[in-house]
Amino acid sequence: MLRTLRPRFNRAGTWAWPSRFLTWCVDDCGLELAISAAVDPGDAFYGPLGARAIPLRATLARLLWCSIHRERGYVRMAQGWFAGHHGQTAIIPRFAVAAE
Repeated sequence: MLRTLRPRFNRAGTWAWPSRFLTWCVDDCGLELAISAAVDPGDAFYGPLGARAIPLRATLARLLWCSIHRERGYVRMAQGWFAGHHGQTAIIPRFAVAAE
């Protein structure tokens, strides 16, 4: 209702937030997590989330890294990931598993 009426002295919450989607795909490079404003047909996505998509992707990237690469841990994680600096996309690389 606030967005429709836009009262003169009540500005809080009267603007529309941009919709953001968490998208992902798996290819030969690994798992790619991205945030996008629109989703192409056939893409895997979750949302719309708004601003919450950014911390969700950061948390998910760290958790998946630790789950997929247990032997590497936080030490071999990409620089800045622990602080949430992922850039436009976060790619969790696929490493070959040595045969035992």
